[in-house]
Parts: sequence; structure tokens; C-alpha cells
Amino acid sequence: TYGVADPDEAWMMTVVKGKHWVAQRIPDDQISVIANCYTIDQIDLTDTTNFLGSQDIVDYAIQRGWYNPSDNKKFSFKYSYALEGTIDAIWNKPRAMTAINYLAEDKINYMSNFPFSFKPKKNLDKTNIMKILASHLEGTDFESSNTKNPHNSIASRVCSPGNQYGFVAELRNNLPKEIANVMWISIKRPCTQPYIPCYFGIEDIPEEFTYEDWQSAIKNHFKRTDLKAKTSGKAYWTYKNLADITDKNYFELTGMLKDSKKRLESTLLENQDQFEQDFINLYSKNKQDALKYLYDFEQKYILLGLNKAKQALSLLK
Repeated sequence: TYGVADPDEAWMMTVVKGKHWVAQRIPDDQISVIANCYTIDQIDLTDTTNFLGSQDIVDYAIQRGWYNPSDNKKFSFKYSYALEGTIDAIWNKPRAMTAINYLAEDKINYMSNFPFSFKPKKNLDKTNIMKILASHLEGTDFESSNTKNPHNSIASRVCSPGNQYGFVAELRNNLPKEIANVMWISIKRPCTQPYIPCYFGIEDIPEEFTYEDWQSAIKNHFKRTDLKAKTSGKAYWTYKNLADITDKNYFELTGMLKDSKKRLESTLLENQDQFEQDFINLYSKNKQDALKYLYDFEQKYILLGLNKAKQALSLLK
């Protein structure tokens, strides 16, 4: 399932092995939560404002024996197409339930039929989403009893051992395109690493975060035999090694990381409006000066986050 969004609307699009697909629009005042399983339920392909998809999506399910109209039940995409056990899986459902119960007015339980989307109990900002992505299911029945590492549990965490990064996409239509869309990215562990804003208008990133140019990456991605091999000098391995060390005794070793994360994020969040206004002022006078200002900002904070991770790693080794 792909989340497809721009500043004006958002959709969930599910592709079934590349041959059949269905998409549902998320209402403007609602939120959709997904955790590695299908969430689109009943569909109406005649309502093209809210649904799109393969015209034979129901017929194909009937053909495969996944849906029987004679049962007198409405067609449900998720219950017809999902692999058995995935919707209610312990590695999926607790994560979704935790997010829904944090955001929604009405609480749900594990046996509920989780909604495709719902109205939040209050207006949200990016920090609410950042908090969810750092969750280890604290305060729920699925909170880990592992006193050394909250990432390891039968019930998968939101911030889990397999996490590679967390991100929040901030999409706006009232700013110059170079800064209107920004990805706030936390590498490897959203619970201990700060979210750094990466603006659409940046033309380059520090070498430690690159492997090859994007054309080569697309060309070679499915051909590389060493895709997961350690690459000397690359930022990912600093964050990965730091996560491996802190997971051995998480609660004793992560205090300074969380403090550092909080300070850096606070600085970035508190100064975001002023930075963007400064960019706009420069942009109106000289576009290239504004882009240089944006480039310098990104270099500074991306590398600051990396250097803090390197310092922590050297102290904990």
C-alpha cells in the first residue's frame, strides 16, 4: 500500500502483485493509520471522488474464491484480498491500535474492526506524528516487559528493531515550491534520533548520505549483490551501530541521546517559521542566494545530527 499525497489531498493506494489495485481518498478532516496490512474495506468504484481501482477488483476476488456474493455480505477489499492472518497479526494490529487510540476520541480494542480513517480528537501537527513513530506501545497492554530493550517483543513496536528511518512529510501550497514540501527524517531510531527537515529545494546532500547518483541507483538497485554490505564512511552505519549498542541496555544508555534529540528538534521547530520567512525574503530578491541559504541550512543540520550520533557512539563503545 502506498500513501499518495500532495498539499490538497491524500489517498491510500493498494496494489496486488502489480495486476489489480484499488485506492481510497482520505477525507480532508480525517486521518488514516496503516501497519503492514490492507485497510481499505468496502469500496464504490462509481464514486470516483473517493475511490479508484481495477474495474474487475470484485470479479477477480469471486473468480479466485475469495469472495462469495451468495453469502449476502458486502464486498470488503481487505478481507477478500489480504493474506490470512495479516489483518489481525500481532506484528501489525497493536501498532495500529496504539496510534488510533492516541489520536481518536473513541477508543478501540484489539478485536475491533479498525477504521480506514477517522476524525482526530484535536487538530494535529507534525510533533504528534513524530511521537507516534517513536512509540514502543508504552501505556498499552502490549508494552514490553523486556527491561533492557523495548524494541524486542512478540508484538511489534511502532519504533521497531527493523526500523530504517521515520519520516513526516509536511506538504503545503502557500510557500515557494523549494520550501513548501519538507520531509522531517529521523534515521534508524525515531525514539532517540532527531527529526531533521529536508526541504524539496535542496540540490545536494552531504557525501556521507549518498552512495551513487540517482540515475545509477535506479539502474543498479536490483542488480547489486552487495546492497546490504557495510560501506565505509557512510552515515547509516553510524546510526545502525549506535542503535545496536544502545539496544543492549536501552534505558541506561539512551538518556543523553533523548536529551540531545529534544534540544535539536526544539531548535529546528521553534525557528522553522523564521527560517522560511528569511528564505522567502531572499527569494524575492535573488533566487540563487535563497537556494544557497537553503543549502547551507541543510548541510549544517544534517551534519550536526550525524556528528552528535558519532560523538555518542564514541562514548558508548
